[in-house]
Amino acid sequence: MIAAVTGGAVPVQPAPVARQQLLECRQQVLVAAGTGLDDRQPGGGVRDEDAEQSVALRLDEIGAIAAQVVHSRALAGSDCDRRTVHAAHPAHPKRLAARGWKSGRVHVGILGPLEVNDDEGRPVEVTGARLRALLFRLVLDPGRAVSVANLTDAVWGDRPPADEANALQTLVSRLRRVLGGAESVLQSPAGYRLRVNRDDIDAYRFERAAADGAAALRAGDPASAARLLAGALALWRAPMLDEVGDVAIAAITRLTDLRLAAQLDRIDAELLLGQAAAVTAELDALAGEHPLNERLAALFMTALATTGLQAQALHTYERVRMRLADELGIDPSPLLQAAHLAVLRGEIESRTAEPRPAQRSNVKAQLTSFVGREDEVARIGKVLEANRLVTLVGPGGAGKTRLASEAVAQIVDGAPDGVWLVELAPVTDAADLPQTVLGSLGVREAHLLDRRTQLSTGDATSRLLDALADKRAVIVLDNCEHLVEASARLADQLLAQCPALRILATSREPLGIFGETLLAVPPLGQPGADAQAVDALGFPAVRLFADRATAVSPDFAVDDTSVATVIEIVRRLDGLPLAIELAAARLRTLPLAEIATRLSDRFRLLTGGSRTAVPRHRTLRAVVEWSWELLSPPERLLAERLAVFPAGVTPQSAAAVCADDGVGADEIDDLLASLVDKSLLQPVADGTRLRMLETIREYGVERLAERHELAGVRLRHAQYFADLVRMADTHLRTAGQLPWIRRLEADRDNVLAALRYLAEEGHAQSAMQIAASMGGYWMFIGANTDAVTWLGFALDAEGEADPDLRLLVSSMLAITSAAVHTPAAEQVERGLTQLAGMSADFERADTVRYPMLALMRPVVAMFSDDTSGLDRGIAAALDSQDAWIVASALMLRATVAENRGDVATMRASIELAQTAFEQLGERWGLASCLHVVALLNMNEGDLDTAAANYDEALRLVGEMGAHDDAAWLHLRLAEVHVRRGDLASAADLARVGNAISEASGSNLDALLGRVLLADIVRRTGDLAESRRLRDEALDRIATMPPAHPLQSHGLALAMTVAARHALLDGEIDSAREHVVRAYDAALGTRDMPIVASVGVTTALFAEHHDDLVVAAECLGAAAQVRGTDDPTQPETAALTTRLRAGLGDTAFELAYGRGRALDRDAAIESLRPSFAQARRR
Repeated sequence: MIAAVTGGAVPVQPAPVARQQLLECRQQVLVAAGTGLDDRQPGGGVRDEDAEQSVALRLDEIGAIAAQVVHSRALAGSDCDRRTVHAAHPAHPKRLAARGWKSGRVHVGILGPLEVNDDEGRPVEVTGARLRALLFRLVLDPGRAVSVANLTDAVWGDRPPADEANALQTLVSRLRRVLGGAESVLQSPAGYRLRVNRDDIDAYRFERAAADGAAALRAGDPASAARLLAGALALWRAPMLDEVGDVAIAAITRLTDLRLAAQLDRIDAELLLGQAAAVTAELDALAGEHPLNERLAALFMTALATTGLQAQALHTYERVRMRLADELGIDPSPLLQAAHLAVLRGEIESRTAEPRPAQRSNVKAQLTSFVGREDEVARIGKVLEANRLVTLVGPGGAGKTRLASEAVAQIVDGAPDGVWLVELAPVTDAADLPQTVLGSLGVREAHLLDRRTQLSTGDATSRLLDALADKRAVIVLDNCEHLVEASARLADQLLAQCPALRILATSREPLGIFGETLLAVPPLGQPGADAQAVDALGFPAVRLFADRATAVSPDFAVDDTSVATVIEIVRRLDGLPLAIELAAARLRTLPLAEIATRLSDRFRLLTGGSRTAVPRHRTLRAVVEWSWELLSPPERLLAERLAVFPAGVTPQSAAAVCADDGVGADEIDDLLASLVDKSLLQPVADGTRLRMLETIREYGVERLAERHELAGVRLRHAQYFADLVRMADTHLRTAGQLPWIRRLEADRDNVLAALRYLAEEGHAQSAMQIAASMGGYWMFIGANTDAVTWLGFALDAEGEADPDLRLLVSSMLAITSAAVHTPAAEQVERGLTQLAGMSADFERADTVRYPMLALMRPVVAMFSDDTSGLDRGIAAALDSQDAWIVASALMLRATVAENRGDVATMRASIELAQTAFEQLGERWGLASCLHVVALLNMNEGDLDTAAANYDEALRLVGEMGAHDDAAWLHLRLAEVHVRRGDLASAADLARVGNAISEASGSNLDALLGRVLLADIVRRTGDLAESRRLRDEALDRIATMPPAHPLQSHGLALAMTVAARHALLDGEIDSAREHVVRAYDAALGTRDMPIVASVGVTTALFAEHHDDLVVAAECLGAAAQVRGTDDPTQPETAALTTRLRAGLGDTAFELAYGRGRALDRDAAIESLRPSFAQARRR
């Protein structure tokens, strides 16, 4: 029946008397409409059903008008040919297309997850299980109407809706909208029909191509068969998924069986073409999946025997025979028995294919792009040119095979006798190695093996040596690790007797023969965790993930929304190409964030590798398990125990934690070297330790747990690092601190793993001892985030602990929380609350057992605004028996004196502290002293010495890696250059300080750096840039909690800069508002130099109002508050010059003296902007 109107409209029914005419016209319609079907041509007959489908589909494309014309001509009995159709109406298909009419053609893929694309290749999203089930069922009968009952059963199964027809119609309407219009699904009395050509469905293209290939194979044309079947199999994107319910089960089963049959037909064709070596690995993989398939077993035996592996062929037969008997109770089929007999008689080896044109290489063209190792490819080519044996060594999944293939593909033209890849992964018996190489070389290749060689009767090695004696060829021995001794012997023989031969090997360990050049294949480079998308894509690991991800999810992109998760994935996967590719493939079914979450069980997640790979190369677990199986029992045990070291291992730590009766301490060094050779450990760049990739480490932990050893080894690990940090703590405050800082930096994750384990297992005392010992290290390097996190973690541990130790850790946590440079309000407030309640506890604390408590006492008092407690705490600390504590107390007293404006005490204390730290050789304390000394020199006008002080301090903290201190010292040195008038150098230093602050996460230093840079830029006259920087600083201040002790410092300085901007612009009201805010904030700091700096701005404000006397009094009061005159401060110096000129020296001295003579409280009050303004009245 010919539909008159598309899109589900009521069809035109032909009158019964005209049916015969319509049928007679059918053939003309088919020809006219371009179907290519013609009953009148020889062999051109078609079934009515197929013809009617073709007519209907073609008329859908022509449109309703043409269909009506054809129908009316049929009823009228007139001829209906191509001219008739084209002339029927001006709106025939070509004209319709010219007007922009779209047919709504779609392409549907079911060979893999269900997917739909429009005619331009764009994906069409079909969401919802019922909608996908409806589409899947319609696709199974393309062009045919499917009844409402069948569709209802496919969508709802045994739970149909109450109103089946309406529910189905609603679902069909949804599908039409998704597919582009009403014409996409047509309705008829027989049901619904998907408007799609068979050729637009991958499954039908596959079936047709597979059938054609099988026919060519039966007809004796293996070349055509192989080509057709390869094309058919390429249509499969992935295994079919049971994603639409029961409707898919039968189709999946049938198509999957057809796929296997097509694979076997293609392999059969390849064998007939002499490609046994090329299909052996694939057959091995398929045999693992289908162990009872007798045709597959027969083909596998044929391939093995053809490549000279008769022993393996016979072993394969015996294995299948036993399984058939054990599982099915049957004997092998005649086909399999015949293959067995052929191997026994040697018949298979004698079968030869017709000679083909000589080829230069058997390295297969790759199906995926090569990402990220272009430089390594070039390097391998150069090294192989200079060395005859080169081995690529790396862990499983590192991409050695792909890298080797890419490298040798570039040098085929330079190897007159070819480049030959020998896949050793399927070979299980070392005795088969020579035959495998022969098979890969192509024993039938006339250009490589001459007739004499083919007919020789010597053993395989002799034949191989004869064949390669004078050949300028390159052989790639791929995956040697399980046959490393046999591979080494064969390589040695070949290279010794074939002088023009070169060998490129890939292995997880070196071959270990003289003349071997090793090239490590490390993981792909990965960006830092905070890299932006554009930068991250410059790293190979991210590029590989992006490339493979877009292959399965075309809309995927590494952008600002996805980059952080992508980086997390590739970093957690150690940059291993196999793991990255498996993770990217998961985007077919999982969101990106879910993939990252599931990496905690990476071995379950990362499966589904290439079906053509041998089983041990298909999944991440299989790759690692294969490496494990190649280890000796002592190597395996040590590797599993080393898995508890997240930050790598030294020979000393390995012996301390891992040695016992199973692994002797005297064996550790040799075993470590062996694990390095086998790519399970990697040397760290500095050469001090060995590292295990996270993927391998996770597997080792699993195996250790299976041995029931995990808890015991983790405890030994924790105890070792608890002892290490206690020892480090005694050296950190001495001249020998640098090696210990480096050691703790390198072992950071080991130490934190120890702390975590002890805390989680209820060993509170031990956990807090680690945290307390690490406190000094965290302070030295400015690791405030680590300090807050892990001090708190230790305190939360269950179990008994010494109260004084708990007090020490609590005070460290409270001080760090209160002073940390992050905007976490609750963290700051918690710290301040804890500090307020600690003073009494320090009175009875044991400072002999825990000397650091003596220093914590005055610091806690300082943050608690307990002035008397601060003084008493400093005095008590000065009585400590610990020289470092005494030196630190002297430095603290100098700092407190500077804040109070007590220059004499400041000078006396810092001189003593500096001498003490010099005697200790402790760099952090000495750098801190030099900062205070530099302040004294600046106030006295000795800027050169001050700069030298800061330069030396920077050198000292640079040696320690103290980034926070380095940022602060750069800013202070910039201030010296401002006083010198060198604004360019000052700006450069300030920018360096800002960059360090941003990189280290120091919010306070980044804030103060912007304030300083805004002030420097203001002095250069760039007021717009200065305001921008000031506003950035204010934005940062707004993110800091009001309780933050340092918030008022930043606000006072920023408002000072803002007030000076306003004065320059003549915005007096704004200037007044800013200076008032600056003054109030300065009072909150209790930092007299800050108050004095605001006082200078008050003096500038008075000058602006022409009250020069008040301005001079404010300068004097600022000096009183500061404790010194500070003649090199630019604003102070310039204002002093102007005031002397305006008042005269005598009047200025009198006014300045009055301010200088005030007591501290009165001087502070006189600098209040409102007070200064009242005096002007």
